Amino acid sequence: MANTPNLDLEKIASGTKPYHEKVWANLDKIDANNPKHKLDATTAPTVNDDTTAGYTVGSLWADVTNDNLYVCIDATAGTAIWKETTGLLEDETAPKLGAEFNAQAHSIVFTEQVLTSGAAIAWNLVNGNKAILTAAHNFTITIAPPSGALKAQLIITQDGTGTRVMDEIVTQKDEAIAVADVHADTDIIDLSVDIPTGARIRFKTTAADLPVPLVVDTIYYAIRSSENHIKVATTKANAHAGTQIDITDAGTGTHTVQQLVKWEGGTLGILSTNVGREDILSVAYKTADKQWYAQLEKNYS
Repeated sequence: MANTPNLDLEKIASGTKPYHEKVWANLDKIDANNPKHKLDATTAPTVNDDTTAGYTVGSLWADVTNDNLYVCIDATAGTAIWKETTGLLEDETAPKLGAEFNAQAHSIVFTEQVLTSGAAIAWNLVNGNKAILTAAHNFTITIAPPSGALKAQLIITQDGTGTRVMDEIVTQKDEAIAVADVHADTDIIDLSVDIPTGARIRFKTTAADLPVPLVVDTIYYAIRSSENHIKVATTKANAHAGTQIDITDAGTGTHTVQQLVKWEGGTLGILSTNVGREDILSVAYKTADKQWYAQLEKNYS
């Protein structure tokens, strides 16, 4: 008979009494085929342990080597999401192991975050995957890369003034690139973050004098020459071909590089700016290329 705990992701994030221990102690009582579970794994699940492999929302994955238990919260092919349940609280209303359980009768509850409007907005996806924002400023969002594949959603509402514009979504950055970190002889820039090939990037500087011929706020693409080292390309195609820009000097001042989300269609999603309008923004993190992908799904008047 199948047994799947009632899953509440808010409890997973904030719980102090691990419900997963009860599941762990009773693995032998769980039917591994209804829905499909993996109860003898020796590693953590990946994005490819998905619907094509027979897994579905509610599937359990027990890593017996590292004593970790995971539950599938999204089985989409190639982007499956598995949540470690170490922090799950015991819930007296949850179905008991050994009892019949209908997985369709239990829903997954996602943590909702309320983001504070400002010129710079931090969106921490560790504690949830749904957020709302009432935009009262023009803004840039910075998100925290997760440890595994993740999907998330943000609902943006224009305030009573409207005309609020989203500058970009930044996934990681290095704000302390010194002149010595720029090597005109090899076109390599040393960083404190690891940016993958093909990532959308842009540069800023304290002195408005970037390494020649780079231009502030222009979209470029990274070529990862080695860990924490990149060259810069003008297009994604050039990045993957290894065709870099010829940097002729190191500029002056302290430079910043920002890795940005990759937008559907390749260009920044534009918000509806009328008063009270709402936009739904979705982002997905792919562990395969360590990048965020974003799209504007819908807008409402």
